[in-house]
Amino acid sequence: MDDPKLEPGEEIAARQPGVGIATYRSGINYRVVPRLPLLQDVGFYVTSRRAILRGELLMNLYDKDVSFWFPGEATAAGDETVVSVTLEHGDVLGDSLLISTRAEREHFLRAKDARFEIFSSQAKALLEHFPRGVRGG
Repeated sequence: MDDPKLEPGEEIAARQPGVGIATYRSGINYRVVPRLPLLQDVGFYVTSRRAILRGELLMNLYDKDVSFWFPGEATAAGDETVVSVTLEHGDVLGDSLLISTRAEREHFLRAKDARFEIFSSQAKALLEHFPRGVRGG
C-alpha cells in the first residue's frame, strides 16, 4: 500500500498499511470496508496534523484518502475534525479505534457528525499518536 500524500512539513508518525475492517456511521449512512486481498486494501495513518484512512481498489488502480484533522490543523473551513478517539476492545474483531468527527458542512447522506471505527492489531499504539486533548480511555 502506498503512503498518502502529505501537506508541506507534515510527517507520518504511525502507519498501519493493512487494517482488518473500517466502519463508518453518519446519520442514516453506514458503511463497512473490509480488507480483501488483491481487490481492496485499507490502511490507516497518523501524521503530525491528522489521521488518514486510505482505501485502495484493484492493487491501487484507484485510491481514496479520508482525512480527520486534529483540532486547529484543518487546511480549509469545514474539513473533518477529530472530536474524540477512544480505544475499544471487542471479543470478535479485536481492538479498534473509535473516532468521532465533526464537519461544519453537511454532505449528501451524511450528517455533520460521524463515527469511524478502525479495527487494527496496533490500535493501542496508534492511539498514542493522537493529541492528548482528543484521546479518551
